[in-house]
Amino acid sequence: MQPNQVPSNKRVKHNVKDSLFTFLFHDIKYVKQLYAGLYPEEKDYTDEDFQILTLENIMVNNVYNDLGIMVKDKLIILVEAQSTYNPNMSMRYLIYIAHTYYNYILDHGVNIFGTVRAKFPWPEFFLVYTGERNFGEKILRLSDCYMEQVPDKKSQEIPLELLVHIITKADVEHSILAEYMSFCQIYDKYSQSADTREKRLYALKQTIVYCIEQNILKEFLMQKEREVQEIMMQVFTQEQAMEMVLTEEYNKGREEGMEKGMEKGREEGREEGMEKGKLSIAERMKQMGYSLDEIYKITGLML
Repeated sequence: MQPNQVPSNKRVKHNVKDSLFTFLFHDIKYVKQLYAGLYPEEKDYTDEDFQILTLENIMVNNVYNDLGIMVKDKLIILVEAQSTYNPNMSMRYLIYIAHTYYNYILDHGVNIFGTVRAKFPWPEFFLVYTGERNFGEKILRLSDCYMEQVPDKKSQEIPLELLVHIITKADVEHSILAEYMSFCQIYDKYSQSADTREKRLYALKQTIVYCIEQNILKEFLMQKEREVQEIMMQVFTQEQAMEMVLTEEYNKGREEGMEKGMEKGREEGREEGMEKGKLSIAERMKQMGYSLDEIYKITGLML
């Protein structure tokens, strides 16, 4: 995760695995607005105070919404946008921050073996949630992922903890994050019954027109409409593909593995199920009119 400062006057070429979230916030102009939404009390900062961290998708090889920002070499902010609630974000962020600190040590020549205490940027973790779930407490704790506490040490401090703050639209009203959430929710509404690529594209175009009229991400959408269409169509099919694999084939493969009563059997069943799922998705995409190149990008399969 090497820090990569992106001048605001340069166009960032989006990767095929970008999401709308990562594409939007790889422009320093919008990064500053994101920071203002998260820390409205902070006022004294310039473009040069921000660095975008390139977060390698170390867990899965598909579209992702992870964003890393370093502010004034003192603060590291990790943010992910989700429409489907994932209670495991704290564990995922633990892996990300470990990689981030490791690269920070290498990049800055920090000596963690010496007698002088090393200093590192303060970390903050956020989950931007665009779905409809209501939360009693908007905190995810790493300790909630632990199987159990050692009985005779419950009164002691938790040896390893990490807190993820869940952000909803109500928490960041009148900010670019609220606009991003509105765009996602409007698109979800328009595309709810869209069952073909053409219908999803039409729903997306409706969303863009409506948002521009309502001053929601207006400048960004007017300048990047084509890129937004490319990204959103790619992201949707990626998410659809993953959902189809997990629900239709992964569970089936896992059940077959469990019947064997062995961890090896479970893993083999899972892998076999995933492969069958990819083939099923590829065939379905071919029937829906996707090109062979698009099918390969989504599934990794050559037809």
